[in-house]
Amino acid sequence: MNVEFLVPLLAAAASAAGILVALDQITAIARLRRQILFWSGLRTSKPLPSDAAAIQSLERAATAKIIAFQALPARRLLFPAFAFLAGISTALQIGYTAGRIPASDFSWEKFQDVALEQGLEPVFLILIPLMLSMGIHGWVNVLVERSRLSKAYLDGKGLKLEEFSTAGGRWPSSEVLGWRGYLQVFVCSVGAACLAVLFGAATGMREINAPLPWPSWMSILLMVGVVALMAGFFIYLKVDSEIKTPWIHPRPLRRGVGRLPSGPQPFTGKSSMKERHRR
Repeated sequence: MNVEFLVPLLAAAASAAGILVALDQITAIARLRRQILFWSGLRTSKPLPSDAAAIQSLERAATAKIIAFQALPARRLLFPAFAFLAGISTALQIGYTAGRIPASDFSWEKFQDVALEQGLEPVFLILIPLMLSMGIHGWVNVLVERSRLSKAYLDGKGLKLEEFSTAGGRWPSSEVLGWRGYLQVFVCSVGAACLAVLFGAATGMREINAPLPWPSWMSILLMVGVVALMAGFFIYLKVDSEIKTPWIHPRPLRRGVGRLPSGPQPFTGKSSMKERHRR
């Protein structure tokens, strides 16, 4: 792979890392902390008993999200983002190389020769959907695990961060998506790769002032890309239904801890209740 291709790829990965850290860590956590301070201020202002329970529940909901963000910070999303960006960048570069070949002279052998001259191996066409799939699964892993930790806190359960490992049999995305979801992720990755190759090819054709209409292989990429990318919509619906927490306040605890107090007094957990019972 030549240096000219590595430079924009690394620049894109670095930019993505900065965006992830800024949005996921600074913006989200700062906003949640302001919410906690707001609800805490209302709770200590001696509101009505019915309002106090809802206020305290909302405060716990914001705390649960912060705990999930602290357990799985933005850096856990860096490798998935890099894998996805690397796949898209490689597809764009391959499409750009193919688009600069005149349609009348285009052939698989000609494309291989030009790609090798640019430092691109044609085998990358097979690896691109796999790289995109790794990126999507990495994001789903973090989102699902954050949701699990947040819900466990709200339900009064113990919190334990489980590492993502296919060898260990614990991969959050597999619990949500299943084998059909894995197939949908791969199909979506193929669609994204096809559209990236198409965009790169169109850019390459424009630079050499190639006339329309597009060659047949670009039309096939367009149709396959649009249809296959629709699988991402079903993935989104499935993951969204899994990580969504119903907006119910006050939210009761579920492990015998009891419901949230109806008065403005501070919430007491299991240990405080046991000590009070002993007294």
